Amino acid sequence: MVEVFRAWSLCMRRHGYDYADPTRAPGKDPRFTGPTAGRAEIALAGTDVACKREANVIGVWSSVDAAYQRRAMAEKSEELAAVKRDIRIQLANADRVLSR
Repeated sequence: MVEVFRAWSLCMRRHGYDYADPTRAPGKDPRFTGPTAGRAEIALAGTDVACKREANVIGVWSSVDAAYQRRAMAEKSEELAAVKRDIRIQLANADRVLSR
């Protein structure tokens, strides 16, 4: 993610914007807090999207997040299996009560 964020930041810089990473821009920029977007905000948002595409921010970010989630699920497989069993029991109980 560090490399991808750096690539995004460099792209933004080439277009005249200075943001360290996409989590800090453009929606969190204090200059853009009004109820409607002006030209500067729209231009910034367009550049943000273009740079995210260029650096593949969304693709890499979602892949990294999915990998973390898969690892967490593997590490917690017993706990998750217990939750799954409990939910199935609850659903079976609800079906039994509702079908009376």
